[in-house]
Amino acid sequence: MRLWARSLIVGALVSLTSTANADWYSCKDSQGKRQGGDSPPAECKGEICVTKSNGDRKCTPPPETLEQRKKREQQEKRQHECEKKAHEKFLDDFAFIDKYHTAYDTQEERNRSIAEQQRRIDDAKQRLKVGKDRKAKLDEKAQFFEKHPMPEDLRRDIESNRKLLDQQERDLASLLREMQRIIEKYDAMVRRREDLGQNGIRPVPCDPEK
Repeated sequence: MRLWARSLIVGALVSLTSTANADWYSCKDSQGKRQGGDSPPAECKGEICVTKSNGDRKCTPPPETLEQRKKREQQEKRQHECEKKAHEKFLDDFAFIDKYHTAYDTQEERNRSIAEQQRRIDDAKQRLKVGKDRKAKLDEKAQFFEKHPMPEDLRRDIESNRKLLDQQERDLASLLREMQRIIEKYDAMVRRREDLGQNGIRPVPCDPEK
């Protein structure tokens, strides 16, 4: 009898010792109730916490759903792209202020660009004038054939000159638009240089949501 009782006591102590040394898992179920056990309860929803025998406690977030993973990856992609753009903007500002260190540098380049474009415009106007002068001469010749069939070579010259004048008009309009673009470009550069000169190169905050 004593031997049997001693065996029961030893077994109970071993069982208690084993339980005391086991990890304890806890979580909440779908109803928000706390569940626990020496292994992760099947009812767990959300994070699972494990408490070690020494009192250390660690909680593990639940596995991501497919939708959560996609959302996280999209946010990480936007964050990366935003940081890349911010870095490129910083480098661009640095290169700009290094190249146009003074207002004179900007103005000098502006004057050269405008002068070169004006030369192209003047050349185009001169070509257009030549074409218009030739048109006047051809029209004068054509007057002699108002009541008679016009020679084919004169008809071809008139049509060829008309097409040439149309193209020259388009070319001149394009050059004038380019001149306006150049002026606006350097106006913006002047404002940018003034801003950087006054405020310096500022870090660009990264907002991946924008």
